[in-house]
Amino acid sequence: MVKVVINDAQGLVSRAGSGSEINNAAKLGGALYTAGSASAAVTTTGPELTGQLVELVTSDGNAKRVSLPLATGAGQMVFVVETAGTNSAVVRNQANDTTLATVAANTYVLCVSTASGDNWKAVPSI
Repeated sequence: MVKVVINDAQGLVSRAGSGSEINNAAKLGGALYTAGSASAAVTTTGPELTGQLVELVTSDGNAKRVSLPLATGAGQMVFVVETAGTNSAVVRNQANDTTLATVAANTYVLCVSTASGDNWKAVPSI
């Protein structure tokens, strides 16, 4: 697969690898949202989220869990959004030994990685 790189010096460049990389300021026009379905929180370990920018979560009872994946690198961001409207969901780390945040009904939490691996910190919504 070809990696697409965009930078100020060369413009659009293709390189060996996969994915895409933007090495300058980027302006997004239009809505940025997830097209995926919501993950249902459960009472035990909880499903592992994919690590995309916006993760939708539903919970049919308070304190049900989801877990974040291993981070790709420092600065990776994941907004976990509870969409069911009546119950909270608990966001756990990959090892399932630490609660990062509890997301109240119809709110969100921002999780940011400090390094690759199981290194997440949570910033609750205001």
